[in-house]
Parts: sequence; C-alpha cells; structure tokens
Amino acid sequence: MSAPLAVLYTYAELSKIRIAFFAALSSSACFVLASGAFTMQCVLVTAGVFSLASGSCALNHYQERDTDRLMPRTQGRPIPSGRLRSGQALVFSLL
Repeated sequence: MSAPLAVLYTYAELSKIRIAFFAALSSSACFVLASGAFTMQCVLVTAGVFSLASGSCALNHYQERDTDRLMPRTQGRPIPSGRLRSGQALVFSLL
C-alpha cells in the first residue's frame, strides 16, 4: 500500500467511517421522513452528523489510548500501534 493511501486508511480507521456513515444515513432517513422531502438542508444535516460521529469516534480512540495498549484485541488500533501519535489523533478529532 502506498504511503498516502496508508495514511488515509489510518485516519479512516481512527474515525470509524462505517459507524459514522450509518449514523449519518439514519439521520438522513429520519430527516426525510419528518420533512417529507430530500432537500439541500437534509444533505447539510447528514454531512454534519457524519462529521460529528467521525470526530467522536476519533476522540474515543484518543481517550482510550492507554487502555488500548494493554488489551491484545485493541493493540493494533492507530494510536497504540504507533501509526499515529496521540496528538495527531486529538487534532483530527477536534477538526
């Protein structure tokens, strides 16, 4: 895997893209059901939910970094494995 692709994959793993995607998908479905239409406002709400869910997942990785180093199941995550420094993960989650 090329270096830029590996970095993107690491950040995608940090932000748990699949979980964030399904959270955003469910919010868009609820928006459409409540409003009766798929509008630009729905797109913006969905993008906001996706961003917040991704940042929350990344912040969780940052908060659990010390515990993740101790458990075999979580040692391969981006921070405990050394693929990302904890400061990088914190900045990413806040952005």
